[in-house]
Amino acid sequence: MPKKRKMELKEESDIASTPLKKVATGVHGLDAVLKGGLPAGKATLLCGGPGTGKSVLALEFLYRGALMGEPGIMVTFEERASTLRENAATLGWDLAALESAGKLFILEARLPQRAANAGDFNISGLLAMIEGKTRLMKAKRLVIDAIDVLMRIYHDPHREQDELYAINEWLGGLGTTSIITAKINEGRHSSGHYEFLHYMADCVINLEQRVEERIATRLLLVVKYRGSGFGRNENPFIIIDDGVKFTPLSSTSLDCHAQPGVASIGHAGMDEILGGPLRRGTCVLISGSTGTGKTTIACSFAKAASDRKERVVYISFEESVDTLVDCMLSPGIDLRPAIKSGRLNILSFMPEAAEANVHLYRILEAVYKLKPDHVVIDAISSSQRMGSRQTAFDFAIRLVTILKAMGITTLLTAQLEGLGSMSDISGINISSFADTVVALRYIDVGGEMNRMMLVVKARGRQHSNQYREFIISSKGFCIADIYVGEGGVLTGSARQEQEMKERITISKRRRTIKEKEAELAVKKAHRESSVLALEAEILRSELDLEALRADDAMHQCGREARSKIRGSKSAKGRRESPPAKGGTKP
Repeated sequence: MPKKRKMELKEESDIASTPLKKVATGVHGLDAVLKGGLPAGKATLLCGGPGTGKSVLALEFLYRGALMGEPGIMVTFEERASTLRENAATLGWDLAALESAGKLFILEARLPQRAANAGDFNISGLLAMIEGKTRLMKAKRLVIDAIDVLMRIYHDPHREQDELYAINEWLGGLGTTSIITAKINEGRHSSGHYEFLHYMADCVINLEQRVEERIATRLLLVVKYRGSGFGRNENPFIIIDDGVKFTPLSSTSLDCHAQPGVASIGHAGMDEILGGPLRRGTCVLISGSTGTGKTTIACSFAKAASDRKERVVYISFEESVDTLVDCMLSPGIDLRPAIKSGRLNILSFMPEAAEANVHLYRILEAVYKLKPDHVVIDAISSSQRMGSRQTAFDFAIRLVTILKAMGITTLLTAQLEGLGSMSDISGINISSFADTVVALRYIDVGGEMNRMMLVVKARGRQHSNQYREFIISSKGFCIADIYVGEGGVLTGSARQEQEMKERITISKRRRTIKEKEAELAVKKAHRESSVLALEAEILRSELDLEALRADDAMHQCGREARSKIRGSKSAKGRRESPPAKGGTKP
């Protein structure tokens, strides 16, 4: 390959790999959506309907820049400068102080009515004024707010386009990082009427205010961003406290590092059926019908963590702090020492009091401030009262994802409708996102309602797959051993009745066994005594036999002795008395 061609390819590669220079907006969470900020030295189009937050977002861009040492200019065609200062003060922004320091300049360019009616207004003088002020202040940021109002002075659409193209070219030469705001309305001045603006701007951002279930949610969507990646999802945001707040889901990652160590859920029996204590940094979901004991488990977990000197943030969407503390005294869970020590912080919110993103911001604000080891949300299913089911799902996913990324163990409770259905175990379809899922339910046996517990899943654990009776008493809660009767798992009085029957049956069986053992022992004893008597008779017979044999032997010996004596006497007589001659002696 020729050397010249190699150099050309290298230059092209260097150009392609050069990252786009950006300017951080300073707006909470927005730079994460924009992957670093707005394009430096270029124009961004910010458009949306009324009440979507265009002016506030643009003004905060200037305000944060001024605080970071980048002076800015606000050109407003709609609002008075005094009104802007008053509105900013509600957010804690002191614009007057920045103006006095030469860090901010507000140009009130509201057009006189006669100029609008004449239709022959020329903006070149206005642009020259802005450029001069920019050079004087060495401004780095510029906002042209409500440019659609400026364009109303022209009655010719072609003239409008020409002027807007001229403004865009002028901004390119000015070198400031700029925001142009424009309304999106129905009719002549709709987004379609100014659609060509989307092609002119290097970055286009749409703002929308969506109302669902009578709750309004502000949303930001980045439509395009030349030369840069960006978060392509709709990003909800709020205007609260000191400005605009974003919590983009796209800025969080599922690539969370496993946290070392484990944390007991507060009960040894429950740890056992879970396959061991919870791994830190994971999410556990406790779901069930009302009254099944979800809050009892959650409070037991919080108290156990506090006893280990760990910090817990407990979010209650169901009860006030005082009511929760009083109710937990019944099952023997006293949260007052944990609260007094500062290790347990209970925050109570009414779900209907604000939209989901406000609640999300409040919870995360508490988390960032208190730095807890664990967070309890009781109940996550209540987030449906913040809006639609989809809103509740988005709220839960954002919250759990962020807490996992922070390495915080999260315990969620979810209330289900009915008494035992588990078609949707969380109520808002987030069970697949939890690492551990425990289901509580009622069971009707013999006209009696009893609680049952089942570990549905526990990732990476050899957990129990059997239903257990879950009992709440004045000493807390306990998990009964598995008991299966003829008709399946038995609980409550049915279990007690069956256990009594089995105890009676076992007692009868043991008594029968003992009777049989005693009878057998008697027989064995009788057999042994009979054997002893027989052995005694045998011994006597043997002794008699031995005596007879001895007598016989003695008799035999006597006979032999007498035979010998008789024999010897006969021989002697024959020697002493020979027979007479001639005959025998009579």
